[in-house]
Order: sequence, then structure tokens, then C-alpha cells
Amino acid sequence: MQPDVLSSTITTYNANCKNRVDPEFGRDQKTLVPLDTPPYYAVKLHPTMVNTQGGPRRNSRCQVVDPNGQPIPRLYSAGELGSFWGWMYNGGGNNAECLCTGQIAARNLVAMKPMA
Repeated sequence: MQPDVLSSTITTYNANCKNRVDPEFGRDQKTLVPLDTPPYYAVKLHPTMVNTQGGPRRNSRCQVVDPNGQPIPRLYSAGELGSFWGWMYNGGGNNAECLCTGQIAARNLVAMKPMA
């Protein structure tokens, strides 16, 4: 983001907070809290919602566990299958979870002795 654009945006937003009105987005007055402590940082974001939840539970080694919490031999999961976030709708963290759990599961799988 261009610094002058960020500065202008903050100035406009803070004026809206002072006037207790948001003509651009119609935000509730209670949410209009001024940004008055620099430094400020900005990143370009794009709305995304690619998400599923549920599936088998897994432990910290990415082993799929049975209803009693015991690992099912040689069964691993990664990504959103058995997501750590299965108890809530998590928007935006799934790519990192896929990368991390894929790596954890792969490390544990390649360390196993092959089946006879």
C-alpha cells in the first residue's frame, strides 16, 4: 500500500470515529475506535473462504485416534481431515495447517519400519 494512501485512509477513518459515523461501511458507533498510536502497517488482503470441518481426530503426531484417544496403527491424517480447528469455523488458517500436518505426518510415516 502506498504510504500516502494509508495515511489518508487513517485520517479519514479517525475523522469518522470522532464524528461517530461511518459513511463508507455503516459500522456501528461502538466499533469506531480511532487508530492513534503509530506506526501503522498495511497488507493487501483478498476475501477467501475455502474450508471444511470435521473428520477423524488426530494427535500431535498426526496419527488418527480411535474414540478412546488411542492411535490407530499406520493411519495418519493431514490438512483439514481431522482439523485441529474442527470445533470452530476457522477461515484463513487452513493452508498453514495443511503444510504443517502434512510434514508432521510424513516425518512419522517415513520413520516407520515397512510392513513385512
